[in-house]
Amino acid sequence: MIKAFNHMGYHDLASLSGQDQAIVYAGSDQKGLEIVAQVIKDFGFVPYYLGDLSQTRPLQPAGSLFGATEDVGGIKALLKNS
Repeated sequence: MIKAFNHMGYHDLASLSGQDQAIVYAGSDQKGLEIVAQVIKDFGFVPYYLGDLSQTRPLQPAGSLFGATEDVGGIKALLKNS
């Protein structure tokens, strides 16, 4: 199982593609992770691997990454400060 595309709102997904914005994804299925990372790239975003599904709390409502529209540096900063 892979989790992706849930921290950014649909309106941002439509307007920020191709602007170095990161999409965070998580999971433990290596083949699935590779596929999802490629889909993220194909959609014009930068993939950022968070870890396995047990580490996805920041992606949930009220989490530090929920609603985030950041580049990789911004994602790292939000995670560091959470």
